[in-house]
Amino acid sequence: MKLHHLALVTSQFKANYRFYTKILGLRLIKNTVNQDQPHHRQVYYGDSMGTPGSLITFHVSNRTISPESQVAFWSGLNFAIPRDSLIYWRDHLQNNGLKPEIDSAHVLHIQDPDNILITLKEVEGELDDCQINEHTSVPASKQILGLIGTSLFTANLTQTKSFFTDFLGLKVQNNWILLEDQQQLQLLDLSESNSKKNNLINVDHVAFKVKSQSELNHYWHLAKEKGQIRKKLTDRGYFMSATFLTPNKGLVELATESPGVALDESINNLGTTFALPPSLAMYRATLTQYYAQKGIYFDDIPNGHRSKLRRIRKQSNWFNY
Repeated sequence: MKLHHLALVTSQFKANYRFYTKILGLRLIKNTVNQDQPHHRQVYYGDSMGTPGSLITFHVSNRTISPESQVAFWSGLNFAIPRDSLIYWRDHLQNNGLKPEIDSAHVLHIQDPDNILITLKEVEGELDDCQINEHTSVPASKQILGLIGTSLFTANLTQTKSFFTDFLGLKVQNNWILLEDQQQLQLLDLSESNSKKNNLINVDHVAFKVKSQSELNHYWHLAKEKGQIRKKLTDRGYFMSATFLTPNKGLVELATESPGVALDESINNLGTTFALPPSLAMYRATLTQYYAQKGIYFDDIPNGHRSKLRRIRKQSNWFNY
């Protein structure tokens, strides 16, 4: 099993966009709204194809993530970078006003504008040509390869391990959940977060990739058999989704590979329109008006990522992207 995406929250879209595209070199993949809460903007970043495993998504909101119970929460973004690129990234980040630190294990640590902890770790591998982002100054040979993990703080390590081993069939070794392609998730005792807990709660959920709707249905029914807490089985447009809670109420999602992010935009045009999956397409005019009244326009992406769209300036002049 591999990662599909990580979902987080940002309170400052412009700084978030600049950091993940201009500095980290990812591509804006989706410029949309949250499907459960359409009055919250949502953006996706990833490699040039929006490949599952490279995707991170942000709810643009002033809300903070509050676990249903203060006994488990996800924290941090861990990215893989190519071999021999660590020094490039250190210098690149310093040149952009950041203060990266490299630890004794040769892992680079920084924080994003929302104080989300980020690591960059060298691994074997390279991007396929179609995954290379041509809209960034980061050289192709240095670009981020994708997600490599995150951490789960939990009050009961034994029960949490059982969720991942007995339900999802994953291997856990020395408090590391081992995935494919060098991905791994770290399990940490909640007490290790200490007073820093509020600053660490920044990942809403972690999504694992499944191949098909039938595999998703298998886990949905298996969860019931094994007494796992099921949250929702739904169509997210770009993928089918099933969400669950770990025994200590960390949120976990399973997501299908298809239909994919090219459902409503061509690969060349990813991130260049106000994207709405089929379930929300009928509300385009209403949502456009709602956001415009709040001074939010989906054509506010800086030049360079996309061809410039005509800006809505008057409430009476709505148009569909």
